[in-house]
Amino acid sequence: MTPDEWALGNEPVARMGAFFGMFVLVGDWETRALRRVRLLPRRARWLHNVALVVLNSVILRLLFPMAAVGFALLAAERGRGLLNALDRVLRWMLVTPEMHRIHHSMETAEANSNFGFNLPWWDRLCGTYRERARLPQESMAIGVKGLTGRDSAVKLTDLLAMPFVSVGDQLSTQEEVET
Repeated sequence: MTPDEWALGNEPVARMGAFFGMFVLVGDWETRALRRVRLLPRRARWLHNVALVVLNSVILRLLFPMAAVGFALLAAERGRGLLNALDRVLRWMLVTPEMHRIHHSMETAEANSNFGFNLPWWDRLCGTYRERARLPQESMAIGVKGLTGRDSAVKLTDLLAMPFVSVGDQLSTQEEVET
């Protein structure tokens, strides 16, 4: 086990050890190098200081995670943050999932864009690149109009034939099979 792994695995013990080590050093220094008259007994002062440290630690343990989650949600809502910035940069070199998801939209204009699954350059060169969908991804309908929810959208033979058959033909064939 490396020192880093030990420190991460025993973080509270390491923190308390560092705190009490410093506490002993400060207490020793206060005892040896007294420079002013004490207005309150040492025991009362130290007890209140330790109580403040405990209270601050509890508050920080509760508030910091909540604040981090709150800021992450705010950044995501406003389209900011490390992952959003990273997505914008990566889109010039690789097709990101959010970029390709637009291609799976039920809206025809969006479905006829972002064809790449690996390199985005072809979409940019051919004019089929679309930066974002009309709707946010949570409310975007995914699928193919007229086919989504039908048996022909999942059978291998129908999927392989799909590029050679118009959607209207596929719908009428499906309706004949159902009746």
